[in-house]
Amino acid sequence: MKDSRIEDNCASTLDITFGDFLVFSDWMSQTHKILALAEPLPPAPNLASAKVRGWVQAIHQLEARARQAERQALLTETNALARESQLGQLLARLYMHMAALYEHLGQPQKAAEFRHKSRTFQYN
Repeated sequence: MKDSRIEDNCASTLDITFGDFLVFSDWMSQTHKILALAEPLPPAPNLASAKVRGWVQAIHQLEARARQAERQALLTETNALARESQLGQLLARLYMHMAALYEHLGQPQKAAEFRHKSRTFQYN
């Protein structure tokens, strides 16, 4: 006994016209070239098939998500670099304070070590 869902699925797949498939194929060829240049996708072609329109829409959504992810990654990297710089400045200040403390305690050797450590963070 055949499952009617399988028949419905096959029938809906066959609802795509050859003309729509050719238009979609041409659009995909253009899209491939444009993506290689990192430019926005071409506008969706005028298609009669809702299924093929859905494919185009899905590709547009994937491309939009990829661009958003790239922007978010760049923002995250920028924030990480800023935090790294801020951390370096804070560590340099901490080491300078520690050097002053050791100097005050009469341990110039230890103070010199911490002054040297603070300079390594000041130049990064």
